[in-house]
Amino acid sequence: MPTGESQNRRAFLASMISAAAASTVLVSTADAAIPHDAVYLYRMLGGIQVGEPFFEDWDLIDAYPPRAGGVVLVISQGKSDPIRVDVVRRGNPTRAPAYTQHLELFVMDGGGGVREMPIDLIRALEVLADELQDNEAQYYLAEGLLTHRERLSQYADFMGRAAKELTPGKP
Repeated sequence: MPTGESQNRRAFLASMISAAAASTVLVSTADAAIPHDAVYLYRMLGGIQVGEPFFEDWDLIDAYPPRAGGVVLVISQGKSDPIRVDVVRRGNPTRAPAYTQHLELFVMDGGGGVREMPIDLIRALEVLADELQDNEAQYYLAEGLLTHRERLSQYADFMGRAAKELTPGKP
């Protein structure tokens, strides 16, 4: 026959297991209520919100879920023209101006990677990379993404239009 102390421990453990199971169901239900793409972007961006500043006067204007092996972010500084940033799996060697352990952030401006970038743009990309770094391992963000080179090879048409399209698929 269990003692009072062991009954209390068992009751405590049972309540903890029930609470954990209930919270798992709630999280799963919450994720199920949100489209998969929105959940992915929420997990990727963490505290960065579309339509809000994320660094000094830099705003995240829009974010598009994975397509053709990459995630598209649109950023701008103040009233300047929007800039398309593609987030892809990190290649070897790393070629992007900002990166994390598993991801690279490429500016899709038609410069072929040789155009000089303003330092404030590089800093903004580094802030984005820091936020992604905080979330990438927990949510396996690089899974399913391609490297920049793989995207160029597998999605040549899509990538050929990338420098001209802020919104993927729309000029």
